[in-house]
Amino acid sequence: MRTNLFLLLFLVIATTLKASNLLRIPLEKGEKVEGTFSAEIGDNSLHLLYIKNKKTVAVELRGFFITPDGEILELEKAFYDKTPSLLSFHLSGEQLLLFNYLDKTIDHLRFDLKTGKKTSEQVSGIERPKYIIRHTEQTTFIRVDEETNSFSVSTFANTLQSTMRQIALPENSDGKKHWTLKANLSAVNQHEFVEKGAVLPGKLYLNKDLLTLTFTEDDLLKYVSFDLKTGTKYDGEFNHSPFSDNRNTSSFVYNNAVFKMDTQKEGFSIAVVDILSGDLVRTFNTASELSFLFPSDDQKKEYLKKIWKKNFVPTITVNSSIDGNAVVRIDKADLNTYSYYHDWWFHHFMFQHQMQMQMQMMQNQAMQSVPRFEPNPEYYELAGLVFNTTTSDTAYEFVLNNAFELIKNGNPETVYPYIEKKKFIDPYKNNTAFKHFSACFVKDEMRYLFLNKKLKTVFLNGQPIKK
Repeated sequence: MRTNLFLLLFLVIATTLKASNLLRIPLEKGEKVEGTFSAEIGDNSLHLLYIKNKKTVAVELRGFFITPDGEILELEKAFYDKTPSLLSFHLSGEQLLLFNYLDKTIDHLRFDLKTGKKTSEQVSGIERPKYIIRHTEQTTFIRVDEETNSFSVSTFANTLQSTMRQIALPENSDGKKHWTLKANLSAVNQHEFVEKGAVLPGKLYLNKDLLTLTFTEDDLLKYVSFDLKTGTKYDGEFNHSPFSDNRNTSSFVYNNAVFKMDTQKEGFSIAVVDILSGDLVRTFNTASELSFLFPSDDQKKEYLKKIWKKNFVPTITVNSSIDGNAVVRIDKADLNTYSYYHDWWFHHFMFQHQMQMQMQMMQNQAMQSVPRFEPNPEYYELAGLVFNTTTSDTAYEFVLNNAFELIKNGNPETVYPYIEKKKFIDPYKNNTAFKHFSACFVKDEMRYLFLNKKLKTVFLNGQPIKK
C-alpha cells in the first residue's frame, strides 16, 4: 500500500515538477467530483468544478477566475439538481456572464469580478440553441424554426437579457425551404487561432454584427449574410473556378469577404468575394501569383498529391496578423481523423455520467458543431475521431493587405498565436494520477485543474510553456 502511494506521489511530483500550485481544494466527506472545466477568456482563465454532495443530493458549481497577474477570485457557488451543460461564457467589463443548460432551462449567471457575488435568471421551457457563437465579450444563441422559415438570434453582452432578432428567410424559387434551414452548419470561432477550421460544407461566422452562413456544393459557393443591427441581408452564389476538373472546394469568411479555394491535380486557385457587393475582388493561382509558396516542384506535388487522396480535403483559413493584415493558411485534413468544434477545449472534457449518451450521439452526429461538453480524446478515438493539432507537414501561409494584395515576405505572426496544445496535454492525459483533467492556455502558461483521488484534493496548477 505504501509503495503504491509512493509511486503515485512520485508521478504527480515528476509530472508537475515545473508547475506552480495555484490552489488546493480538499474534498469534504460525501463530496464527489462530477467534472472540471478550464478555458482561457481574453488574457484571463476560467476554471469550473462540479461537485456532487451526497448529503444535500445537489451538484455544486464552484468557479475560479484567474487574472493575467495570477490573482485568483473564487466565485459564489451555484446549485443544481443534476450536472448542467455549460453553453457559453464571456466577459463584460468587471462582469463574467455564464450560461448553463439543464432540463429545458437556461440559467443565466452574472458574477461581479470584484466580489465574486452572483446574480442569476432562469428561462424555462426553452430548447437548446442549435448554434452557439462565443466571443470574448459576447454570446450569441441561434435557433432554427423551420415552420416559420426563420432564424431566432439572441445576443448577450453586458446583461442577463438578450437582444433578439428574428430573421425571415425567403423560400427558394422551387418552393422548397431555404438552404440555410436544411444545412448542417459548423460555427467557426475567429477569436482564436484557426488552424484548419471546419470541413463541413456549411459554415457559420459572426464578424461584429455581420452573421454569415456559407455552403459549398461541388464548385458552387452559396452565402447569405445578415446585419444584426440594421436587418440588411446580403446573399449570392459564386461558382468562379478556372478548373474544369475541380475536385474539392473549400471556403473561409474573413471580415466581409469570402475566400473560395478550388483544387485540381496540378494546382489550386483562390478567389476573394466581397460579401456586401457580391463582386470578385481578387484571384490567386499556384501557376502564377502563388508559385512562390512552394520551394520546389516536389513539395508542390506532394501537397497536391495528399489533398487529392480520397479521404483528404484541402483547407483554407484566414487569421489576423499583429500588423493588421490577413494571414492565409493552406492545409489539409484527413476526414478519418479530423473534426472541428467551435472551441478546442470541447475535445478534452467529459462528465463521467454523460459518456454513454454522448458516445452514441458522436457516432451518429460526429461532425455536428453544436457547442457542448464532449468526451476527452480517448473517447474520440473509440468513435473514430482524433483531436489532431500537430504541426502539419503540408501547411503554407501567405500575407495579404487590406486590399487583399500579396505582401511577399510579410510578417505571418498572428494576433492569436498557434500553440500545439495536444503536446502539452498528452503527458497529463496518459497519467492515471490525474482524474477529471482540464486545461487552458494563457500567454506563456498552461493552467490546469485535476483531481488526485488518493489525496481527495483538487489541484489548480500553472505550468510555463514554450510555443
